[in-house]
Amino acid sequence: KKMTESQQRSVSTPFESLARKGSIAIFRDGLPAAAFEERDRRNAIIAQLGTLDACPNYWLPLDAIRSNELRSPAERIVADLYRRCILPHVLPNQEITGAEYWTQQYTKGRGLAFHVDKDEHAMKTRGEMINPQYSSVLYLTGGEQAGSDGRLRVQSPTVITDEHYDQERRRMVPVDFPTESCLVFPKANRYLVFDGRAGHGVLDLGQQDGDEDGDTDG
Repeated sequence: KKMTESQQRSVSTPFESLARKGSIAIFRDGLPAAAFEERDRRNAIIAQLGTLDACPNYWLPLDAIRSNELRSPAERIVADLYRRCILPHVLPNQEITGAEYWTQQYTKGRGLAFHVDKDEHAMKTRGEMINPQYSSVLYLTGGEQAGSDGRLRVQSPTVITDEHYDQERRRMVPVDFPTESCLVFPKANRYLVFDGRAGHGVLDLGQQDGDEDGDTDG
């Protein structure tokens, strides 16, 4: 599906061959820029989403997005991201029923093992691998920041690979290892969208020297 000129300006292509396959898109401003330009508003968003850590995941039905029956700031953010960044690129044959969402924090360079997103209940009860149409990450913090010693720090990047789960073969392909990958570094309000079947993870950078508190990413 072709993008409009304004949409093309908001999307960058960090890894050309993966981007050509329609696998990756990065939006400079996932939410309206004004929401992140004011420090107080940005901190309020981070605080609101930080309270979601108590539950592993949440579900927002598409019907609730369409009817605007949104019960919390988090649901309003999810709905806004869907309308701004996902809906314009949904293909006619793609069935969207809702959005599963959660928050995670990565401190002091901690990473996340490579995996594919899936319906955990279907996998646990039926051994069935059901991947989402799209996976995405909204970075609440990030960008080059100075540590306690004045040196610039970067937060752990998300890595997306061309490895994915093949439903017919019932295994990950390519079999041995990915042939292509893309690193996306966190930056406040950056929104990463990629193929829901793709293998991905977060690189473990370890605690960076001179940074006593480490970095936090949502």
